[in-house]
Amino acid sequence: MSSRRASSGERTVATNDGERTNDRLKKTGEHVPLPRTRRSPPSTSPTTSAQRALSISKNTIMAGSVVGVTIGCLMGASCLLFMDLNAADRKKQAQQLNTILETVMEHGDTLIEAER
Repeated sequence: MSSRRASSGERTVATNDGERTNDRLKKTGEHVPLPRTRRSPPSTSPTTSAQRALSISKNTIMAGSVVGVTIGCLMGASCLLFMDLNAADRKKQAQQLNTILETVMEHGDTLIEAER
């Protein structure tokens, strides 16, 4: 594995490439006819702008966001509860036991000096 550091020239080129790509994406996005939306349209929001500016409203929105992110993370991580973490070890052990069994079946008679 190479641990070579990028020279300042390489970093400059990478930065310039990233800036150019960003500019191209912005220009392309300006020409795409997408509908403009606001965060909370006034026609669907039952609260006034003065009510939304209250600290209780902001805190409630923040608490709802925190709860939503927490629930989403828990749902996403729930599959980890059902993962079989020992499956690879069991498979490896089964292969080793099969190898031992095959060896004993093929060469066991000579190991114990028995006739077939």
